[in-house]
Amino acid sequence: MALVYDFIYVDRDRVASLYAQIFGGHLLTIEELSETKKENSTNIAGKLPGIVEGSFSDIQKSLESIRNVIDPHEVRTIDVLSKLIEMKNNGTSSIVVEQGYLGIFDDFVIELWSALIDSFSEIKEMIEKTEGKEKLLAFEAFIKQSRKSLNLAPRPFPCIFLLKANQNSSIYGGTIKEKYLSEPASTFYIKHGNKWLKDIILIGLKEEAEAVTLTEKGMLTVLSESWPKLMHLMEFLLPPKTVSIVPLALMRRVGET
Repeated sequence: MALVYDFIYVDRDRVASLYAQIFGGHLLTIEELSETKKENSTNIAGKLPGIVEGSFSDIQKSLESIRNVIDPHEVRTIDVLSKLIEMKNNGTSSIVVEQGYLGIFDDFVIELWSALIDSFSEIKEMIEKTEGKEKLLAFEAFIKQSRKSLNLAPRPFPCIFLLKANQNSSIYGGTIKEKYLSEPASTFYIKHGNKWLKDIILIGLKEEAEAVTLTEKGMLTVLSESWPKLMHLMEFLLPPKTVSIVPLALMRRVGET
């Protein structure tokens, strides 16, 4: 029995870098089966919270039987992901392995938000009548800040993913490289509308940042201090307390062969 997985996204640049660091080089060709993996596979199985039955050890086992015909870059991907899962099980807190609902967003979100801002004057009177003067003023302030943020937003706007975890309802999010998606981000809107893909497995690295104060004044200092006041676009797009992630892979289980 072999399990089949569909890779929706793989950051091949980072996977290649991690592979070289972990295994001491790049995998270019495959000529025979590797027998060394069998000893490690049982150490990984059954230790991933929120992952469906038949964990990554099953992926390894299935690869052992077909490694002579599979495309090398997917073997490299599986090797790296399996090693990261092993590291997480051994206590590495910077690695995230979660399963849940996936949403992918691109320039379309910005265009939609711009259309809402442009139509604000048309619905202003209706908001005041239905919601009252106080809510109207709050909404006006929100629209004003949104307009500033949209004017400063990079073009083209980067692709963003969000994953709501099944187990703890945490929200994970970050940017993704659209060239490494299995299909263009726009197709997700066409096929699913406002629905999110379910049972998607995320493997990634936590990304932490904090404000830094520079004592010397200069152009970069002024920009770094002004930026939080001007650019709040991500706060509008991402839910509160979103955990910032560098995604390495987004995938789903297809079935068994």
